[in-house]
Amino acid sequence: MEVKERIVSQINQIDDEALLSELELILVNLVSDSQVPYRLTDQMKASIDLGEADFREGRTAEHNHLMNEMKEWLKER
Repeated sequence: MEVKERIVSQINQIDDEALLSELELILVNLVSDSQVPYRLTDQMKASIDLGEADFREGRTAEHNHLMNEMKEWLKER
């Protein structure tokens, strides 16, 4: 099996939408002929807009709290 086939096979096994979005962003940026440093999908732009709205409305969390949540999330993987 060639490298490309192994990569496609591994990607096909991923169900995590966030991870797939990150992979998409990496691939888009790697093959982009544009001078734009990053290309965002519509879904990514919408997520940024939601995050900015949350910040404006004061819906935030402390860094340490988020880091602990991430550690717990990673333990589940």
